[in-house]
Amino acid sequence: MSSKTLYTFTGSVWAAAAELAVAELGYKEDDISVKSVNLSGVIAARRCPTHGI
Repeated sequence: MSSKTLYTFTGSVWAAAAELAVAELGYKEDDISVKSVNLSGVIAARRCPTHGI
């Protein structure tokens, strides 16, 4: 079976939920590869000046 990849962003508590789910489901380290991606540039580019978010 091929290894699965979980992409996560350390600046997000929601991304941590997926990592917790992987741990709770009992996956081994060899089953899922966790890769951190930097989404801060994407988030900054999508901020809405009208609503300040």
